[in-house]
Amino acid sequence: MNTKIVLLNIAEKDLVAARCLFKEKLYPQAIFYLEQTVEKATKAMGLHHKIITENELVGIGHNVVKVYTRMLEDLKPKVIRAQDRIRQFPKLEHITLFRKFEEIDPEKFEEILTNFKLFLRYSNRQLTDERLEYAFLELTKLEEELNSQKIAIEEDINKFKSLAYEVAKAIGEEDPIAYKIIEKELDSLTPQLTKKLIEYAISVALCYNYLLFLSTRICPLASPARYPYPEEGHNPLQVYTEQHPLIKRFEQLAQIVEKALNSLREVFSRGTEIEKEINMSK
Repeated sequence: MNTKIVLLNIAEKDLVAARCLFKEKLYPQAIFYLEQTVEKATKAMGLHHKIITENELVGIGHNVVKVYTRMLEDLKPKVIRAQDRIRQFPKLEHITLFRKFEEIDPEKFEEILTNFKLFLRYSNRQLTDERLEYAFLELTKLEEELNSQKIAIEEDINKFKSLAYEVAKAIGEEDPIAYKIIEKELDSLTPQLTKKLIEYAISVALCYNYLLFLSTRICPLASPARYPYPEEGHNPLQVYTEQHPLIKRFEQLAQIVEKALNSLREVFSRGTEIEKEINMSK
């Protein structure tokens, strides 16, 4: 069984259920199923990128922000390893990309991670119309920026190939054997495959932006939308009414969820296609 595909299929059905419940004015239930859609999609994404394993799915529960914190936690050792490798090839230091990479301070990852966890914890607090509107505008800007990258793909292909050969040349002066291996790989990297790789990266970025936005606003509401909390005077039937910011913008949120699901399916299909093409070229 392909668990990530099954999760995505169920998520798509959950979205249909959420819209049906909203149409019947069953607002807390609609919010819960919208949350379920985002939760399953985020877990499917985490499986695809090997951030989490199938054995961890149940343990994560509704707290899908763990997927994002895991990403940052895993990034620090990767940055350290990459910087160590770059230092083995002094000729790489003049290349802008690697120079900027060298400037990353791994020691600041803990600070970044702490701030990010605080953001995740408090992102859905005091969820007013104004805060939600601002969040929608920021998401739209990111979406437009990423989509605009598709226009310059042909130019990006040339830049990518040029940079790759520059890197290979720098490595070649230090390690001729490594250079031959890299050169062979670059020769098999056709413009068509390079274009697919760039488009795949854009699809991944769009998917992450959609799901992070949705996860921080909706996923913390999984339990509050289903259960009363007498000690806090919380009754979901009284909270999630037509006056609640998320209910007012439910269809707009549902459209973003739909975009997230579509982009995730695109990530899966593009990834499979690229993997097959790479294997065929070897």
